[in-house]
Amino acid sequence: MKFLLKDLREIFNKHDLVNIYESGVNEDEYDPEIEELLALLLRKSNLNEISKNVDAIFERMFSKKFDKKKIKLLSQDLVSYLDSLAETMDILSDKKLMKSIRKSEEEIKNGNWKNWKTLEEVEAEIDKSTKK
Repeated sequence: MKFLLKDLREIFNKHDLVNIYESGVNEDEYDPEIEELLALLLRKSNLNEISKNVDAIFERMFSKKFDKKKIKLLSQDLVSYLDSLAETMDILSDKKLMKSIRKSEEEIKNGNWKNWKTLEEVEAEIDKSTKK
């Protein structure tokens, strides 16, 4: 879970909704907001819901002294990150795909990749087979 906190911290700090980094504070200043939001993020991936939750948390923590326009941008980054994380988890949980990836990595390591087809060759084969 440390990677998740690190990644979310990076997203929050990038947007710096209340401009706290102007005063040179530590990088973990948004951690309380991140921890509160984390449980919600793991259950929701809808941009509107995430945006409303981020808005509510920041309003409660900082009153209304933050740039609400940044909320939407932050929320979009959060949704994008969660989508990426979900795709990664899907890949990691697919045993057949992971076996294929490990096999490909081994082929690369052993120099056997030289016989692989290019993307264009694969696309040409697909086009050819669908025209039959």
